[in-house]
Amino acid sequence: MNAKNIISSLLMLFVAGSVLMLLTREFKKTPTPENESALNEVEDLVDSPGQIGNVDMDAPDAPSEAGPENTESPIFQPDRLVVYYFHSTARCRSCLTIERYTGEVIREYFAGLIENGELEWRPVNTDEPGNEHYRNDYSLYTKSVVVSDLRENEEVRWKNLDQVWQLLGSETGFKNYIRDEVEAWLEENP
Repeated sequence: MNAKNIISSLLMLFVAGSVLMLLTREFKKTPTPENESALNEVEDLVDSPGQIGNVDMDAPDAPSEAGPENTESPIFQPDRLVVYYFHSTARCRSCLTIERYTGEVIREYFAGLIENGELEWRPVNTDEPGNEHYRNDYSLYTKSVVVSDLRENEEVRWKNLDQVWQLLGSETGFKNYIRDEVEAWLEENP
């Protein structure tokens, strides 16, 4: 082997090692005060399976996690807009941030609508049994925020808010986008 081949091989090993190290760091991040607080906020929202915050989702009068297609429930829900955050069990810092930012917007700007049942905030783990259908229902290929308009317990339209990943680097831009999209849907169907 000549010197040129040896140097090329060493450089390739260095590049491969660097990429491996970056990937390892990304997937095994040590908690920092910044990402730990985001994780804690999400963990506070999802206390245990079947429970979101202080609401027991398995209670008889709670909406089923199976979604609007569940016809087994005799409970009639009022017309409403549902803002879903679809995620899997494995989640990165960005995924947790999308859920946190979206939840903050919904709770801050639309608290009155949540209280009177006109708007619902629903994070859904698509890896849990019974939730797999959402991947096909909404053509999901990654973690996503979806707005769904329900009339007489039937979904009449929906939209994947696909700009969440592009706006993730700007908290203000992200939150404005979510707020504006939800407001636009509410204005179209008062």
